[in-house]
Amino acid sequence: MYSNGKMIPIAEIITILQKHELLIENINTSSSNRYSGIQTDSRKIREGHVFVCIFGFVVDGHDYAQKAVDSGAKLLIVERELKIDIPQIVVLNARKATALLATLFFDNPSKKLKIIGITGTNGKTTIGSILEHILTDNGKKVGLIGTLGYSINGVTHKSERTTPDIIVLNTIFCKMIDEKVEFVIMEVSSHALSLDRTFAIHFHTAVFTNLTQDHLDFHLTLNEYAKTKFKLFENADRAFINIDDEHGERLYNKCSFTKYGISFKEGEIVIGEHDYSISGSNFKLSFNDNEFQLKTNLIGKYNIFNTATAFSVALELLGISSSKQISGSINNLNCIPGRLQQVPNDNNIGVYIDYAHTPDALENVLATLKKIKKKKMICVFGAGGSRDKTKRPKMLKAAKYADRIIITNDNPRDEEPAEIIRDIIKDAEENIPFWIIRDRKRAIQTAINFAKENDVVLIAGKGHERYQEIKGKKFDFDDIKEAENALDHSFDYNNSLSLPLDPLQLELIFQQNLMINNDPLIENISTDSRSIKENSLFFALKGENFDGHDYVEKILKKKNCWAVVNMDYQSNSRNIIRVKNTLEAFALLAKIYKNQFDLTTIALTGSFGKTTMKEYLYNILSEIAPTHKTFGNENNLIGVPKTIFRLDPRYKYSVLELGTNQFGEIEKLVMITNPDIGVIISIGASHLEFLNDEFGVFKEKTALFQHDLKDKFFPADDDRFKKFSGVSFGSSPHSDFRFTNIHTENDITKFKVNEIEFSIPTPFKDYSLNAGIAIAIALKLQIGKNVIQTGLNKPLQISQRMEIIKQNGKTLLVDCYNANPDSMKAALVFWNEYEVEKPHYAILGDMLELGKLTKELHKNMLIVLKEMDYKQLISVGIVSRAFNADAHFEDVDKFLSSGMLEKIPENAVVLIKASHGIKLEKIIGRI
Repeated sequence: MYSNGKMIPIAEIITILQKHELLIENINTSSSNRYSGIQTDSRKIREGHVFVCIFGFVVDGHDYAQKAVDSGAKLLIVERELKIDIPQIVVLNARKATALLATLFFDNPSKKLKIIGITGTNGKTTIGSILEHILTDNGKKVGLIGTLGYSINGVTHKSERTTPDIIVLNTIFCKMIDEKVEFVIMEVSSHALSLDRTFAIHFHTAVFTNLTQDHLDFHLTLNEYAKTKFKLFENADRAFINIDDEHGERLYNKCSFTKYGISFKEGEIVIGEHDYSISGSNFKLSFNDNEFQLKTNLIGKYNIFNTATAFSVALELLGISSSKQISGSINNLNCIPGRLQQVPNDNNIGVYIDYAHTPDALENVLATLKKIKKKKMICVFGAGGSRDKTKRPKMLKAAKYADRIIITNDNPRDEEPAEIIRDIIKDAEENIPFWIIRDRKRAIQTAINFAKENDVVLIAGKGHERYQEIKGKKFDFDDIKEAENALDHSFDYNNSLSLPLDPLQLELIFQQNLMINNDPLIENISTDSRSIKENSLFFALKGENFDGHDYVEKILKKKNCWAVVNMDYQSNSRNIIRVKNTLEAFALLAKIYKNQFDLTTIALTGSFGKTTMKEYLYNILSEIAPTHKTFGNENNLIGVPKTIFRLDPRYKYSVLELGTNQFGEIEKLVMITNPDIGVIISIGASHLEFLNDEFGVFKEKTALFQHDLKDKFFPADDDRFKKFSGVSFGSSPHSDFRFTNIHTENDITKFKVNEIEFSIPTPFKDYSLNAGIAIAIALKLQIGKNVIQTGLNKPLQISQRMEIIKQNGKTLLVDCYNANPDSMKAALVFWNEYEVEKPHYAILGDMLELGKLTKELHKNMLIVLKEMDYKQLISVGIVSRAFNADAHFEDVDKFLSSGMLEKIPENAVVLIKASHGIKLEKIIGRI
């Protein structure tokens, strides 16, 4: 029994089916039979019901007929006769029959309501919501049925479908009538029209928004999709049609009843001058020779169209005399749930949630946000499973307006998420900046973490939905809540990757065909089997004394660990990624990874002074913004990628050392780091073992300048750099940044850069070069003098580089991290001039990696040493014998056991200088 409370005689059933030419045959029917209700779901059958057997996409209702009879069904509506001893009516179309019979059992509720049907690919929910707000605001009783569920006079109820099935729909209509509803706004989906859910409904007004690619898994072609949408207009009194849409124009020409064409160009309803900003949209509207100036809080050209459509329909329903009230209602509407819905925050980031799940909708939303954004735009999107596959790659192309794209899971439904994303990225253009994170929660968190002040984040695809459908189950998931949580709680990386790696991303980068299931994200990258953690990617690198391949099987026993190995490695594990060269693969991943971060990168190289200059520049830049820098001595083809994998989205600057000891390394490091600014500090005799001579050093170092840099910094005092255009520094009068008046006062070195005075808290005057270069870069970046000086005053995070240590009454000048002729000379000159009243002792070791010039360059140091005034010179190593020291030892241990260290007086100034390989740092704790 339903709200009409009537028993329906079989004669009425037969009559209505005959009238619509659906009746084929009556079987065992009796004119005295009456029925109390109708159902298409055998589980809901009650005594005296009619059961309609509908052939569905998943199940066939005919298979459940006996169950329905057992539950009390007394009449079957079928499309084929069943071997069941009960009255049956065979019909041509069971769906249409259901729609017609529902009008009998529910007393044709749609005729008692003014139903406004809205169809189209995009905009249905927004138009419906605006119209509901207008009518309610103007004192009308209103019902709304759509994607957000259904509501009766503002009270919302859940609904499984945009347009409910026939029985549910008529039940809702009856509830609305009971609540005195006058107007019903109804989103009408193409599925509902195709499946005849609205077959017997009379529409007071029909609205067509637009038609773009969607649901082609169901309709097969765009023309079939359009034909289905047009069905809405077969039983309507009047139509409002978007005639700027080619399908809408065709529909408009077909309609022979009252119709209104809506257009930005010409028609019965014309949207004139319009504009929008972050605060809303303004536009002029012409309707039947009446002009209106409208304002809405909704933003974007497409929302101007949606608002204009809702206004026009309301004007037709309520009359021209209500135009001011309608305008006021539009003006006070804040947002539509899940439709470009802004998530408030104190971070000054524009975070928006939108239901856009078609290429056209996504492009429209991004184009709107592009106009109002101040800086970068990040887009998170995916594609639904078990739906039109052909639109998936088009979704990625539609995201072209975004500066960064994160591809994630939408509602995978019964499909494998990895397969959906493979479809999205198929044939993707190389210049599209996307990253894959299938875990939607983490994708949202990452997007918001990467957003900086005045950036915009769009989280697209699910909008208002409060679930995620995976493998037939719906799990609680709310984009808005996830965004709020990400904004309120910054993610704790805890020494893990700030940008996690999805195995699917690795598949793409390394051009593999991996077996990917529901694998967790990779959180760590390692080349050291001893420090491997769960969820790690291990690169099996080969060195002179080790081979990472020896540890792969042990690593793969850890939970969710993957290994990158050389092609010839034998293993049956699915978590293996085979490449031609693991070191090159390591570099490739670092390069791609770094490109995901928006920061200014300063790459510096030189024969000496790299680390000190890096530290000065880091101290200055970190005064104004979070700054990333080379970690320790990670300046080679293994170290630089390690440093890159420590990047954090909060960083604005990255200062990276590029080291080399053979030809081609700088070029490779530049390709990895992709710097904006390149700095060559100096050219000297270092790493000559493979670079041969200073000409080779110059050639190798200047490979940095072959890259497309915004600025190149180089020493003006070195004539070899005259062929380069860029920013020069040094003591030369022709320097762009000239360093002058360098002097020391009370252990503070003062100097001028282009007549601006600076100081550094060290008596080592040679550091003025390193500091001066850092100052030059900072000034070029428009950083003020006071900020620069504050940075210069901070202690340098370096050790064993002209480090002054007061210990046991002695002054130690420790510089045993590295050594070459230039740095050795600079250290000796400083030592000779420092605390001259005290006795001076020097412990000097070999300068390594000088190649065929090793002996000659060590002998040349005699010229420098002859100018020095000292008490004793001790040499340690092999080649340093050339220094003609007062005492010589082949290694540091022999020196320490000699007892000479104890003979150095308490007030001595002791220089400890050598290449790191001589291990003179052992002396520090013993002297």
